[in-house]
Amino acid sequence: MKILYWRYFFTPPGGWGEIRGLSLVREWRKQGLQVWVLTSGSYFPEALRKRLRQRKVFRTTEGVPIIWFPTPYHQRQRLWQRLWSFVRFTIFSLYILYRLRKHNLYVLGVTPPPTTLWGAALWRKLIGQPFALEVTDAWPHVLEDLGLVKGFSQRILRRAFAWGYQKADFIAAYSPGIHSALAPLVKKTPLFVSHNGTNPVIFRRVGPPPYLPFRLVYAGTFGHVNYIDFLLEVAQWLLPWRGIELWLLGDGSERRRLEKVVKTYPNVYLFPPVEPHELPYWLSQCHIGVSTALPGQNLSTNAASKFYHYLSSGLVVGINYGGWQAEVLEQYQCGFSVGEASLFAQKVLEYYYHRRAWWEGQARARLVAERFFDIRSIGQELLGKIRTFAGNVRAGVAQA
Repeated sequence: MKILYWRYFFTPPGGWGEIRGLSLVREWRKQGLQVWVLTSGSYFPEALRKRLRQRKVFRTTEGVPIIWFPTPYHQRQRLWQRLWSFVRFTIFSLYILYRLRKHNLYVLGVTPPPTTLWGAALWRKLIGQPFALEVTDAWPHVLEDLGLVKGFSQRILRRAFAWGYQKADFIAAYSPGIHSALAPLVKKTPLFVSHNGTNPVIFRRVGPPPYLPFRLVYAGTFGHVNYIDFLLEVAQWLLPWRGIELWLLGDGSERRRLEKVVKTYPNVYLFPPVEPHELPYWLSQCHIGVSTALPGQNLSTNAASKFYHYLSSGLVVGINYGGWQAEVLEQYQCGFSVGEASLFAQKVLEYYYHRRAWWEGQARARLVAERFFDIRSIGQELLGKIRTFAGNVRAGVAQA
C-alpha cells in the first residue's frame, strides 16, 4: 500500500513544531508501507535548508521520501502573504500529484491550510483521485470566532468548506469539539475523532522537578489567538510568591513584543523553541503545563500538541477555556480550567501549597495520556480507515 501524506506544516527530524505527522509516517514505514510526504518546508530547521540547498526531495533515516516546496510562512507575515504561500504550495502539490498519478497513491491531506482541502477536492472532481482528510481546527468556525468573516462572506465560506469536506472519503477530526463543529457541514462523509496525540515513550518525566521554584510552563506558538497576555496577568497575580516562575518556550508573531514585555516581570522567563526530542527534559523541570486561547466557542475545540505532551510528561494541566479538554481535566482530576486570571492564579497556589494533590494529579495525567492519547494506537486506527477506503477504491476500479 502507498500513501501520500500531504501536510503543509510538517516537522522533519530536528525541526520544531508538531510531531504527529512524523510519528505517523515512521510507524507506517515500520509496518512496511510505502509513504511519501509532501510539505512546504515551513517547519524545516535552517541547518536542514542549508544542507538541502536546491534539492526538493530527500529521505529520512527510516527511508521516507519527503518532497518539499519552499514557501515562506510566519505569523508575522501579512494575511495576503500567507495566503499567497498557501496557493503557491497547492499549485505545486497538484503538479506533484500529476507526476505521481501512476503510483496509485492514497492521499491523506491535512487542513489548514484550506487550500489543501479545496485542491484535493478539485483534483478528485477532475481526475478522480481519492483522498481522506485530517482537520486540525474547526474550519471555518475559527475564522468566524476571530471576526475575520461575517455576513454574506461567512455563508460563502461555509459552503466552500462543505463542498470540500463532502469530497473526502472520510475526515479525521483532531478533537471531539472539532467533530461536533464539522458534523453539520460534512453530511454523509464519514467523520470520526483522531486525537492529535503524543508519544508516551518520548514524552515522559525524566525525573522529579525541583521543590522550588514551582514552575508553570507554556510550550508552543506565541500567536494572537494563543492569548499569552492572560498568562502575563496570572504572573502579575503571582508576583508576591517568589518561589513561583512562568516559563515561555516557543516562537510566533507575538515573540518580539513579549521579549520587551517580560523584562518587567521578574517571575517570567522567555526561551527559544525547543526541539521535540529535547522538550521532555524541559517539561520535567516544571509542575504545571498551561495552554491558553482567546475567548471563543470554537477556539476551545483546539487540539494543541502541548496539551497532550503535558499530560504524557506528568504535568498537571491548566487551561483558560472550556470544551472537551476541560471535561477531560475535570473527569480525571489531572488539572483545571479557569477563565479569570486571578482565579487561575489561585488554582496554581492550591497545587503550590498542597504537593500531595500535585503528585496525584500528575500521575493521573500520565495514565490518561497512555490510555487515550498514544499516537501509536491513534495511527493504527487511522491506518485501518485508510486501508478500508483504499480497498473499496481498488474494488470499484476492478469491477469497472
